[in-house]
Amino acid sequence: MPLLQPIESAIRRVNADKRLFEQNQRHSDATDDNSLAVLFQISGALQTSLDIHLVIQAFYDGLTNLLGDCALEYRHEASNLELVHGTLWRHRCRYQLTLHGKALGELTLSRRKRFQKSELVLLENLLCTLTNPLNNALLYQEAVAAALKDPLTNLNNRRAMEATLVREIELAKRNRSELSVIAVDIDHFKKINDSYGHLTGDKVIIEIANILKSAVRCCDIVFRFGGEEFVVVLNSTDSDGAYLLAERIRKAVAAKHIPHNGDEIILSASLGVATYKQGEDGKSLLSRADAALYDAKGKGRNRTEVYHDNSASAESAAKPAFAEATS
Repeated sequence: MPLLQPIESAIRRVNADKRLFEQNQRHSDATDDNSLAVLFQISGALQTSLDIHLVIQAFYDGLTNLLGDCALEYRHEASNLELVHGTLWRHRCRYQLTLHGKALGELTLSRRKRFQKSELVLLENLLCTLTNPLNNALLYQEAVAAALKDPLTNLNNRRAMEATLVREIELAKRNRSELSVIAVDIDHFKKINDSYGHLTGDKVIIEIANILKSAVRCCDIVFRFGGEEFVVVLNSTDSDGAYLLAERIRKAVAAKHIPHNGDEIILSASLGVATYKQGEDGKSLLSRADAALYDAKGKGRNRTEVYHDNSASAESAAKPAFAEATS
């Protein structure tokens, strides 16, 4: 009889442990099922686009469904790509992505709290779904790049700009982020061509292109719109930030003197800035930047103007893009 109580107590503990195990098992199975469902969801989303920006966005969206609030940073040096989603945190894990020995870039994930071992295993499984779509997007980008480059300056051309504005506006809508555009026009370029010849004019265009490439951030995109006209697209940038960059460009152009047969060609540029408004398209955004540029021309050139609804530039917003392209 004295042994019955300890035996009954032991049986109760065993049964309690068994129930706890079964509950945890059901919870684990439910978690695994949810992870598997999200895994298939991410895999499907990654197959829907060849645009690398949208591929990374789709991967990030799926990742937050699994891991909660986190940040993603993707770099691909060969393509000069640097994409960031979310706020970067202290706890990080970094992966060098490869496929059949080909480097696909570096992916860094971060969040406020440490990643658990089970989460890292899940994350590595998710990365397996990313490599093929990412490789396809990079190959597509390389194939398209040749058709979207200006042969004189090696900048992106007008066709590339139109496609980029569509994409950046869509991302600005989705992320509720700022987007600005700078329109740039070389002052008195026709006079340079007439006075020094078209070969010298080409040299001037190349010099301005180099100034633009040196002045912008790695995440900004510079385009040769045509002739002596350029456009800079600035994601995650409000009108104040765009104005500061435009002024940096303007001052760099004004400081550039090009030697020619013992003489110097003194350059200047006029710039117009516009920031995306909800509901408008790329044509409207570019038109407003051009209106601000037109305003800068009218106020004496070698200056930057920002588009405001109550400014003189608003009156000319309906004019064709770069209305003074030859001035």
